Amino acid sequence: MTGEKDIGFGSSMLIVGANFSSSSMLFRENLTIRDDQFFGFFRRLKDINIEEALILSNVDRTEIIFFNPGIKNPKKEIVRIISSHTSWTRTEIDSQTYILEQDEAVKYFLGIACSLSSLVMGDPSVKEQITNAFNKSKTCEMSGEHIENLINFALRANKRVSEETKIFKRPVSIPAACLKVARDLIGNLSQCSALVIGTSEMAEMLISSLISGGLGSTIVSHPRPEAADMFARQLNCHTAMMGDLEAIIEKSDIVITSMNSRNFTLTKDIIKRALNKRRRKPILLIDTGVPGDVDFAVAKLEDAFLYSLNDLEKSTREGAKKNLMETQKAQEIIEEESKKVLALFPKSKKNTNNLDAAKLSIEEVRQKILSASNGDPDLATKMLLEELGKKNYLYSNFSSEKDPNK
Repeated sequence: MTGEKDIGFGSSMLIVGANFSSSSMLFRENLTIRDDQFFGFFRRLKDINIEEALILSNVDRTEIIFFNPGIKNPKKEIVRIISSHTSWTRTEIDSQTYILEQDEAVKYFLGIACSLSSLVMGDPSVKEQITNAFNKSKTCEMSGEHIENLINFALRANKRVSEETKIFKRPVSIPAACLKVARDLIGNLSQCSALVIGTSEMAEMLISSLISGGLGSTIVSHPRPEAADMFARQLNCHTAMMGDLEAIIEKSDIVITSMNSRNFTLTKDIIKRALNKRRRKPILLIDTGVPGDVDFAVAKLEDAFLYSLNDLEKSTREGAKKNLMETQKAQEIIEEESKKVLALFPKSKKNTNNLDAAKLSIEEVRQKILSASNGDPDLATKMLLEELGKKNYLYSNFSSEKDPNK
C-alpha cells in the first residue's frame, strides 16, 4: 500500500462493538460474522447512510468501525442491525457492547493494529486480520478515502511497533499460557494425547497451540458428529462419539472443553473414575465454557488440574508485566500516530465560535474595568476576577459540547 493520502476526514470516526473485556465468549461466538454474511451486514449499514465501514470479527471481538454521516444515535442503530443478525435481544446486546468516538476510537483502533488492544497481545497475525478486514470492505464497496487512509496509518503504526519494540517478539496470549501450563505439568508433549469437547474458536486456538508445541495426538467430540468432523478436518485428527467420553478421558492427558451448555459436561465422578483407571496419572483440564463445562468440585481431586479461561488470563497478565517497558514504548508510538490521524479531522466550528465569543466578551470586560479602576493595577485585577466569576465566562464560553446521545 502507498503512504497515506493527503486528505482529511470529513466526519467523526466511531467504533461500536464487543470485545473480550466487554462481553462473554458465548456472546461473541454468536455475534461473529461469517465470510458469507459480510455483504448483507454492510448492506444494512448502507441502509442507514453509512458509506464507509470496516468490520473486525473473530473470537476476540466483533467491531464496526465507521465514519458517522450524521446519525443521531449511532449505537442504537448498530445494535438494531446486530439484533437482526443474532439471537440476542437488543437489551442484551446493548449491555455487552460499547461505542467509542473520535480520539478514543482512533487510539483504540491503532492499539488493535499494534496488538495491544487484543486478547493475544503481540500476536503477529493482527496485521493480516486488519488487511483482510480492509479487503472485505473493498469487496463490498464500503471502503473509500477515509477507510484507506485510516488503514495506512494503522499499518504504519504496526510497522513502527514491530521495528521499535519487542511486542511481537514476546507474545503474551491465552494459547501461549495454555501451552506453558501443559509443559509445566507434563513436560514433553510428544507422547501426550488430548481430547477436545466442543468446537469453539477458543478451543481451536488452544489445541492448535498445543499441536504447534509438539502434542502427540488429538481427538474431537461434539453432540453433532458433523461439527466434530469439520473441526477434526481442520486439525487433521480423529473424532469420537459423546457416548464414549469416559473411555477416551481415561486415555487423555489433556482435556479441553467448550460446550457452553449450562450443564456440567464433566462431573467429579467422571473424572474420579478416569483418574482411578489412569492409576493417578494426572489430567490437565482446560475449561473454556461460558458458563463452565467442568464441575468445580473436580479441582478438589488429587491429580486433576483444572484451569478456567480466567486462570489463563491471569497468567497472561503476569506475563504482560514483563512486557511493561515494551508496552509503554508501543503506547507512545500509538499516541504519536493517533495525533497525526486526529489532525486530519475538521476542527469543531462551534468550539471555534465559542472561543471567538469568549475573547470578545473578555475584551469588553477589560475595557470596562480599565476605565473604572483609574489605572490602579491591583484594583483592576480584583475587579476583573469578580466580574469573570459573576459572569461565569469560563464555564459558559469554554464548556465542551454535550453528547447528544446522553
